[in-house]
Amino acid sequence: MDPRSEPEIITAVLDGEKNCYCVLVDAYSERIINYLARMTGNRYDAEELAQETFVRAYYALDSYKPQYKFSTWLFQIATNLCINAFKKGQRLVHTDGYQDEDGNSTWVMPDTRADCDPAVAAERRDLQREVQAAIDRLPAVYRVVVILRHVHDLSYQEIAEVTDLPIGTVKSRLGRGRSRLAELLKDRV
Repeated sequence: MDPRSEPEIITAVLDGEKNCYCVLVDAYSERIINYLARMTGNRYDAEELAQETFVRAYYALDSYKPQYKFSTWLFQIATNLCINAFKKGQRLVHTDGYQDEDGNSTWVMPDTRADCDPAVAAERRDLQREVQAAIDRLPAVYRVVVILRHVHDLSYQEIAEVTDLPIGTVKSRLGRGRSRLAELLKDRV
């Protein structure tokens, strides 16, 4: 791991140490891929969009403003690419979740506690699948803010920066997204 801070690494890349960029890619690739996979419902599309995100970020690195978190800037690029792909009607087909190379659903976080009742664990997995399927059915404008807030735990301010929306709009979309989720899940609870 490079001992330099993110701003120092970015400065080094801009000063010609192009191989330092891989430190940033390594640090954020899994978060960006997971975010895009939740947006698209498809690991393949997520990896393609993540690659494009890092390529665009590399070529636009001189426009990065250090007063903002680098991760927020990357999420903004990823979000824009994903929304543009939806608008263009590219593949981005939603499924009930995607599977990793071993065939395991990456949406479901199994309960690893030793005292966990298998029936309770199965119920939790079913609920997580249903919640993710409901998120997949949200319109993209709501899905973005719901995932950024409740999956990636970004603040309203960070979501506003990622989506380039006023905080009031973020809060409104988040409220509407939650309401739609509640409607989709009303028979479940």
